[in-house]
Amino acid sequence: ISTRIDQVLQEAEDRARETRQAYVDTGGDPEDFMPIAISVDYEIKCQNDQYLSFVLTKTETLASAYTEYYTYNIDLQAGKEITLRDIYGSDYKNIINTAVSEEIARRSQESDMIYFAPDQGGFQTIADDQRFYLDQDGTPVIVFEKYEIAPGYMGEQEFRVPVPGQGDSVLQDKE
Repeated sequence: ISTRIDQVLQEAEDRARETRQAYVDTGGDPEDFMPIAISVDYEIKCQNDQYLSFVLTKTETLASAYTEYYTYNIDLQAGKEITLRDIYGSDYKNIINTAVSEEIARRSQESDMIYFAPDQGGFQTIADDQRFYLDQDGTPVIVFEKYEIAPGYMGEQEFRVPVPGQGDSVLQDKE
């Protein structure tokens, strides 16, 4: 976790230095440059003998704040990061797309949640490198950034997607 935090923090600090240098190079007074505040935090989502899943949150603040999330899912016994394909198999996109689409429809009907229409930038399919984490029960949670599939006021959107044939959890057959 510390290594990942250091990497994200270093990238943000490098970008802040480049922003300051660009400001000065284009005639800005170095004394007038407002420093960029950077913070990185983490939250462990799942930790057991088999898996470690955590989310890093990086916030950069100048005049306004910009927040970015990074998810990491590690199979501790295999010593590698796991992917959605590892969990759901070769049909992972179809399985997840169906579950997310059904949940969007349910949320839209049962609450005041509003999602963008697919033809207007809304959900169509997960990305090849879709962000996700494992919750405490070992169930994958698919994560979409603020504004990605819904208006910004709804914030980041998360969808818990059970693993077919294993109940909810990827841990079931491991425990």
